[in-house]
Amino acid sequence: MIRSFEAKLQTADAPQTLAWAYKEYASALRAGNEAFAEGAHRAAMAPYAKALRIAERLFQRAAQCGLGVESAASALVDARHNISENLRRQGRFEEAFTHLLAAARTICWGRTASKAEERFRDTCERELPRVMEAVVGHLQMTGATPEQIAEAYRMVSLNPMRPCAD
Repeated sequence: MIRSFEAKLQTADAPQTLAWAYKEYASALRAGNEAFAEGAHRAAMAPYAKALRIAERLFQRAAQCGLGVESAASALVDARHNISENLRRQGRFEEAFTHLLAAARTICWGRTASKAEERFRDTCERELPRVMEAVVGHLQMTGATPEQIAEAYRMVSLNPMRPCAD
């Protein structure tokens, strides 16, 4: 599915394919949220993972050619945040933090991506406070010291993470 999505984004049908991808993303996120709400945290992981895979591709496409810029960053942050919260509910705190940190580092990369459109960088800039709030909230919840929180900020800003490769 993801490969055919990538191929379709290279054609004249890209806007329709993009709309389809966001619909698939929303459907997967909704399925994960429903399972999460029912307390079925393990069952929520598969749809959340699907939403993340789609969101990563949307984010890449937005960075590369400006398609779907307005929603790509928030989709990525939402997908990672939902996975993180689901893992946290299962007591898997390190894995949960890894997802929040990956979101922060990817958004940090996006706000400085020199080859991306300015509106993509601006969108990432607007998402950064939200994702950093989640990172800091997680650290505070797990008893991190102010020094550890400051280190997380440094790590995110000094080590931005390029989105996954195709």
